[in-house]
Amino acid sequence: MSNFVIDNIRPFGKFEINMSYLLLIAVDNVPPHLALVSNLKYFSLSSSGVKLGVDANVIMNSLKRKNVPTVLLPVAKQVVDDTIKNEYFNYKKLDQGHSCLNPIKSIFVTLDNNLLNCKYAFDLIEYMFKVNLFEEAFSLNYPEKDLELTKYGQKEIDLAIYNAAQLC
Repeated sequence: MSNFVIDNIRPFGKFEINMSYLLLIAVDNVPPHLALVSNLKYFSLSSSGVKLGVDANVIMNSLKRKNVPTVLLPVAKQVVDDTIKNEYFNYKKLDQGHSCLNPIKSIFVTLDNNLLNCKYAFDLIEYMFKVNLFEEAFSLNYPEKDLELTKYGQKEIDLAIYNAAQLC
């Protein structure tokens, strides 16, 4: 099975209010980090902890300043903010055996129950494009028009978590 390609990626302008976005952060890494932005608030689960409702523009300015290649996927249906907050509130930090996809998948299942069958981000993203929950893509610090999502397994996720934890 071949890798899924996100195509027609355009430069990111600004966040729209009343919109949710899936962020693929550090797309030059396998796997990239995943986070959500909804109504200008940033939500993320990582080995260093949970970020709940941080100003999304502050995060974007940091990513821009650090030149972190990021792809943003606007969600075609509105995600309920309370669903996001409640899901991320269940976590303290990311541990091996899990991934930053866990809360995101639980949130997106409220839009389409078939997302339960997606184990990894590349599966979820491909499916969401297929059912038009993602219709376009934007980039920050990523000059390419296409992004091939490399397939990976739990071993690569655990290694990324371990390596990130060593930086702290």
